[in-house]
Amino acid sequence: MRVRLLQYRRGSAGAKALATALGIKRATEAYRPRRTDTILNWGHAIDMYPVYAPTYLNHPNSVLRARDKGLTFEALSAANVPCVQWTRDERHARAWNSAVVCRTTLTGQGGAGIVIDERRNVDRNDENPLPHAPLYTQYFKAKHEYRVHVVRDCVVDVQKKRRRDGAQQSLVRNLANGYVYCRGGVVAPESVLSAANQSIAALGLDFGAVDILCTDKGEARVLEVNTAPGLEGTTVTKYAEALDKVIYNRRTA
Repeated sequence: MRVRLLQYRRGSAGAKALATALGIKRATEAYRPRRTDTILNWGHAIDMYPVYAPTYLNHPNSVLRARDKGLTFEALSAANVPCVQWTRDERHARAWNSAVVCRTTLTGQGGAGIVIDERRNVDRNDENPLPHAPLYTQYFKAKHEYRVHVVRDCVVDVQKKRRRDGAQQSLVRNLANGYVYCRGGVVAPESVLSAANQSIAALGLDFGAVDILCTDKGEARVLEVNTAPGLEGTTVTKYAEALDKVIYNRRTA
């Protein structure tokens, strides 16, 4: 049996590093899988090889569910996974007595497509509506934001988002606004780890990185799930070790 890493975006440093750590090749345009092959799918939401029926780690259908924020929240809610409150109905969102995160694109990454309306429900009416968007989420005020990397039901790494020195505080905690994920001395509450594991299972994934907000009291809310997260350093090693075990188990099954 052969193993190949299929990446949705060429030039992904994390995908290249993971393939090297696993000692496997990345799929090229000339690659034609065999039925006995295992494909480590790094973010592809389209089944490139339906005729060949290889074994996927992260089936494209599950990746599609994770990439589309609307489908993600539908799956998480159906499985009773704690996630931010969401709706597709602008009138429903208008009634929230809090800031509203208007997601103008369902597949945006790194804060792309996010417009935050900080007015309260008394300031929103038919003449002064929210920005048009296919999805709205209620702003969840939390001091902490974690990224939990999961392979099957095993947490392999935990990072915490922190603001760089000199960066201004922002409601959108992304790289552009000076926020980065760090791992030194990070210990996440059990509620965060549990929500991460539940999210991967609810979306039918084999692995992924789950972004989660958490209050000081340990109240966790899932934001999104990444199927091609950025990897570097020890996170690459931890992913490789966990995935190698999964692949080995498949080989001997």
